[in-house]
Amino acid sequence: MKRASARSIPTWQQTSTTWPSCSAPPTRLAEAEPLYRRALTTIDEKRFGPEHPKVATDLNNLALLLRATNRLAEAEPLYRRSLKIFAAFSHRTGHEHPHFCTVINNYAGLISAMG
Repeated sequence: MKRASARSIPTWQQTSTTWPSCSAPPTRLAEAEPLYRRALTTIDEKRFGPEHPKVATDLNNLALLLRATNRLAEAEPLYRRSLKIFAAFSHRTGHEHPHFCTVINNYAGLISAMG
């Protein structure tokens, strides 16, 4: 899982594992948003269930896209839900998910950007 500072535009194959670049053309980010939403709601929530770590990763990805398009208030609840899923995973399994710290850092960056 990469951090928000990644500099590449996600391709269709990468929509669930890479992040939008803050310097990406807005039209490309607009194209990516429905892909992230589809990966989240249509594919992963149905396939794995709403509390699966894959869903938490998708939530983080979508939140990063929203942050890159300056939609900070929309990104915040997605980060919170992602953190809740990863915290529950840690509680269930007794160990931290490898993406948990990345989401914490991304969320902290959002809170800082929001002021």
